[in-house]
Amino acid sequence: MTSASTTFVVPTVNCAGNIRHLGENFGTEEGANAAFIGYIQALVTTECIQTTPSYHFRVAVGTTAFREIGVSPGDTVVASWFYTSSLSEAIVHDLTSGFTWDAVGGAPPLSAPADIGEFDLETASNSARAPAPFGTATFTQSQVNGDYLGFGNTIFAWNLQLGTHGFNITTGPIASDHESFTVTFDKV
Repeated sequence: MTSASTTFVVPTVNCAGNIRHLGENFGTEEGANAAFIGYIQALVTTECIQTTPSYHFRVAVGTTAFREIGVSPGDTVVASWFYTSSLSEAIVHDLTSGFTWDAVGGAPPLSAPADIGEFDLETASNSARAPAPFGTATFTQSQVNGDYLGFGNTIFAWNLQLGTHGFNITTGPIASDHESFTVTFDKV
């Protein structure tokens, strides 16, 4: 069995003065590889549709995928997924609002790494949207296969640096508790 989970507080996006569609996802997904992208997703999507902020759950296992309302900035969310040789499940549970959504399906076609943190929000043509300004998001109780991130897991921290577009997203180091890290949005 392969699994991942994390807990985070949904950040507030700042849409003031925005004239575009911006956004990102927070949570965990089975990572991308050449065969598929995000086959299993347990995410919260934050968006700026011009000056209007939008928040929703995004849960997927293969073709079983949906978006649901019920999440707000400041809510504490647990995002998790697992798969076996025959079954996959992704779950988002909002501890503040009480909403829980889950998707169930077959096992992924190939194994890929677990991703935890902030991810691109894709357009219908699979290109990434620019992120909505969000301040910081701290991920706690982050585990892969039942172990905290700092215990025997291969860790890669990804930073999005698009200074020419006016922002950077920086992933901080794994904290001394071996389970938490912070992602920071910086205006350049």
